[in-house]
Amino acid sequence: MTFTETVRLSYVLATPEVTGAGVTAYRAPLERSFRRLADLGYDGAELMMKRPAENSVEEVLRLCDRHGLVVPVLCTGEVYGEDGLSFIDPDESVRVAARERMKEFITFAAPLKAAVNIGRLRGRFCPEVPESVARYWAEDAFREAADHAGDLGVTIVLEPIAPTIHDFITTTAAGVETVRRIGHPHFQLMLDVAHIAHAGEVPAEAVRCAGKHLKHVHITEPDRGAPGTGDFDFARLVAELKAVGYDGFLSAELSQQPDQETAVEQTARVMLPLMKGDER
Repeated sequence: MTFTETVRLSYVLATPEVTGAGVTAYRAPLERSFRRLADLGYDGAELMMKRPAENSVEEVLRLCDRHGLVVPVLCTGEVYGEDGLSFIDPDESVRVAARERMKEFITFAAPLKAAVNIGRLRGRFCPEVPESVARYWAEDAFREAADHAGDLGVTIVLEPIAPTIHDFITTTAAGVETVRRIGHPHFQLMLDVAHIAHAGEVPAEAVRCAGKHLKHVHITEPDRGAPGTGDFDFARLVAELKAVGYDGFLSAELSQQPDQETAVEQTARVMLPLMKGDER
């Protein structure tokens, strides 16, 4: 099987309960969003969710079947961004709520055969909690999530977040180290082009560092613009992913500038020829 037969393109869509300003996802009723992606030639729709219980997995499955799309990943960032839940909050009730919300995501993901990401949901360090304690809480939550995910055939994908934005698991190497320490087959790694760039990493080296643990990739220009609006070398990224045998999705998480219709069209126009091996 060739690289172009296995690596597919998806775009991040927000589900209706995600309401924050500046969300890095396409927003429209899901029927229209899925139809839009299918019409443009996308293969998948990554879902940025906040409260899975407020959505219908049966409806998402119906949309996937109708439009020939796959949901590769459920993105949990707005659980932290909008609801303020995290695995290392000093308030125990918040930590418990974060773990329970993660279980809801995993349960929702199972019939979709989707993975679930952990990015901002892991939380940020705070002065009142020693870093060693916060790391213990986080890794205990990671293990619990991985165990629950494994029972349901779901994979958790940990996302390193650049030190310009976050303070915990900020590089690819730190992500790999964490994945190896957790040591669970259902706990793996994802990368995001913007975080790679802002961490000062060389994309090719980050991809090689992630290696066999790499299960998902967010594509974007470093400023969260659509591919082709900046100088990032997406052709080189595709080639490096091919070299390590990556067979997942390239999923666009963008700022939706100048507007979401332009961004989703631009991404398809730039990325689909690269993924088909036609750079003309």
